[in-house]
Amino acid sequence: MNILLATYNFYPYHWGGSEVYVFGLAKYLQNKGHHVTILAAMPEKGFSGCPVVYEDNNIKIGQYEHEGLTVLGAHLPVTTAEVYSRYNPAWEASWLQFFEQYTEGGNNFDLLHLHAFTPLIGSALVDALKKTSPGIKTLMSYHVVENCPKGNMSYFGKTICNIKPDTHTCAACMLQERTGASETISKIIENLLPAINMGNLPSLFQLKYLAKISIEGMAAFFGHIDRWIFFSEQTQWAVLNFAVAENKTKVIRHGVSDHFFNIDRPAINKDGKQVFVYVGRFKKLKGFHVLLKAWLAMEEKEGRKLLLIGGSDNLESEIKNLLEKINKRNDVEVVGRVAAAEVVQYLKNADCIIIPSINLETGPLVFHEAIAAGVNVIASNVGGCKELADIYKNGCTTFEPGNARSLSEKINKFNFQKTTSQPMGQKAHYDLVLNEINDLVHRSKQINTDSLIC
Repeated sequence: MNILLATYNFYPYHWGGSEVYVFGLAKYLQNKGHHVTILAAMPEKGFSGCPVVYEDNNIKIGQYEHEGLTVLGAHLPVTTAEVYSRYNPAWEASWLQFFEQYTEGGNNFDLLHLHAFTPLIGSALVDALKKTSPGIKTLMSYHVVENCPKGNMSYFGKTICNIKPDTHTCAACMLQERTGASETISKIIENLLPAINMGNLPSLFQLKYLAKISIEGMAAFFGHIDRWIFFSEQTQWAVLNFAVAENKTKVIRHGVSDHFFNIDRPAINKDGKQVFVYVGRFKKLKGFHVLLKAWLAMEEKEGRKLLLIGGSDNLESEIKNLLEKINKRNDVEVVGRVAAAEVVQYLKNADCIIIPSINLETGPLVFHEAIAAGVNVIASNVGGCKELADIYKNGCTTFEPGNARSLSEKINKFNFQKTTSQPMGQKAHYDLVLNEINDLVHRSKQINTDSLIC
């Protein structure tokens, strides 16, 4: 099969869970004899190191190789409205022209495997590919919550949202998050906001319009998907709220690379030492600020240490301020970004990984990796994290999302437990994904053949 994997970002310009996952899947599919191309956003600076293969007034595309994989890196400037709608009809024309050139000679794609929903990876891309590669099937692996205009599924900052998105509620919820006003006040103000584009007005005054086009954009994109793969049941449920047919969906929890299994670990809690680790983006969406606040609220304790692995290109102001304070302590080490394989070495000496997400996590890969490595987990009690804590049990502790005091208490009371469960291996996970791909693509071809015979 000729497969296009479309994702948020990719190596060497970005590092994170989705990059790890897509890279592993691409190499697996290659080894199975399939032709794989990766499409991802690329920063403008990336074009200095690779040839531009297409450029017009909307989009710029470069092509490069990364560890034997062909990558199409694209840059698409967008307006605020386009960030929310994730659509512009002009983009379809650009994609159409590019893919007519790229697939010239009959190299049509059999499958578009989506790992993102963004302005770049959205309905315009799908529409163009359906015209240039007739019969192409679409599979969506749901890495990040995409069915909420805010992107976090938080209902007025109180609970995980369990309603079908509508313009009025979503606009009020967005207003509450922006201003800190109560739910009641936000709903009153929302009624006064226009639901049409008001030109150059600040986005705060256009929240109803932005909520409206966001929901419309999601509904249109979701209608393009032939099959869905989820990493947790709660995210599956959230998408079913958009009237997606349940028989098009399947939960396949993450698989873990062999590197994380059977690690030769030293004795835990030797001499009373405790090593806590955070792995991921330094973003508020990931609850990184909650972790920093929780750690700053605790006194330094001999033998206790926090390692911060990861980073972000543009630090939010609150994160930046908290890091300045945290850097003055002797019990924190900011490791920065490291290769995925190097994370194993840090886990080898770790007691506990902290996953402080405030949004509806889809079932983070790092949770599975920690358990495979025999490392305990303290995670926010939400979404996929809650599900995994219930599944793995031993060595898993949860705290109230966004509550730094609750997290501090869990850290202070931490006592290492031997993990007794094991996650699925990476190959076993990818085997299940390939089963879905084969069923989707080949069953469709069989149906088309049968129709011709009839």
